[in-house]
Amino acid sequence: MGSEKDFLVNINTADEKLLVSALKISQRLAKRIIAFRPFQSISQLEQVWGIDPQTLSRLLPLVTTGAESSTTVEPTPAPVKVEEETTELSDLSPFELSLAAPKKPKKLPKTHNKTDVLLNWLLVAILLAAAFFRFTGINWDQNKHQHPDERFISMVAAQIHTVDSVKAYFDTANSTLNPIKYGSYTYGMLPLFLTRAVAEVIHQTSYDQITLVGRVMSGIFDLLALWMIYILGKFLYNKKTGVLAAGLYAAAVFPIQMSHFFTVDSFCTVFVILAVYLSLKAIRITDPQYRLDWRKLAWFALFGLVVGMAGACKVNALPVFLVILVAALVHLLSIKKQNGFQVQLGILACGLLLAIIFTFVGFRVFQPYAFSGTGFLGSSLNQRWLDIIKEVTNQVAGFSEWPPNHHWTDRSITYAWVNMVVWGLGLPLGLAGWAGWGWSAWRMWKGEWRSHLLP
Repeated sequence: MGSEKDFLVNINTADEKLLVSALKISQRLAKRIIAFRPFQSISQLEQVWGIDPQTLSRLLPLVTTGAESSTTVEPTPAPVKVEEETTELSDLSPFELSLAAPKKPKKLPKTHNKTDVLLNWLLVAILLAAAFFRFTGINWDQNKHQHPDERFISMVAAQIHTVDSVKAYFDTANSTLNPIKYGSYTYGMLPLFLTRAVAEVIHQTSYDQITLVGRVMSGIFDLLALWMIYILGKFLYNKKTGVLAAGLYAAAVFPIQMSHFFTVDSFCTVFVILAVYLSLKAIRITDPQYRLDWRKLAWFALFGLVVGMAGACKVNALPVFLVILVAALVHLLSIKKQNGFQVQLGILACGLLLAIIFTFVGFRVFQPYAFSGTGFLGSSLNQRWLDIIKEVTNQVAGFSEWPPNHHWTDRSITYAWVNMVVWGLGLPLGLAGWAGWGWSAWRMWKGEWRSHLLP
């Protein structure tokens, strides 16, 4: 029998039909591979638009450029005798047999390793630059406390105290951590608790001091958000995309600004991006051949916990739970006519139920005083907290004479968009960002929707 290399698909000479049938790829991807010719090495496959990392790792052991051997690879190799095989395997052609046989993954060429190292160093440089932007000028207002939300959060943070037991933590009426005792605290409680705990450890709990601790914490969490953007970009597309996304976020104006305020936004952003990532780990809609199994339920639980934590930073982040419902719908539509649908439906139903339960657990644990009672099981909603949320909702909706609402009086419909593009990102990045949304929508319309749908 010939060597394994004799039956590899030559990506420089194989026609479109052979690429589709032998490599199990779409006709569109086969045309792109043909358009990219000639290939000098198989590592150049990663430069073909539309090949995700999973597909690339599957294709590398199956292809050749012809440069590795002087023997030309023909589409239909000569028959060979297969000895000591079962009757079923003996019916396969040598080409089919080579595809069915397990192969050792090939080592990536050194050029790929060099690119990977360069990207790693670039990511380190991006993180250092982002840290410089976020931690420079932390006391920019010289303790004048000019941000009204930050001022109120700092006042509450300076007055609360950590508790010494789990029982005391869930005792809404008596807990020294309960911020609702100090006025209409509408913000998430998780950032408040984390900042107070750190401030107590480093003995920086006064009004002026804890504001600066909170700003540093905001900066740290924004760096975590940058890291999560890199992870998500790498998972959906490739490492280059992840590094590019991280670099653009590092230089965006609005995240840098928010890192200089002790507010809840930077904290919340981390959990929202992480929730999108975990939903894709639970239901990998980027792979049409993906199938759920019972071990995947852990991802559903983690997703729910993170959504609950996002809600404990900003209660209006809870709708991020919808991303896993969208992923579940896509998965069901992909497998509805295939064998094993009932099993997949059962696993999916259990997973979604688990996600709901852990969303409640995450919110209950990290936003404890939204509930009344003296323990974890006292899970009825706190009427005082509900009244506060209703009050601020009416204010934001314009149903009350609340001074900040007048900021929006007689504004044009483009006002928010202009602020986002011109001031929040800067004009070049702002326009490029929206152009990217448009380009992604076009690619989805053309059929490449799986990687773009959830973002």
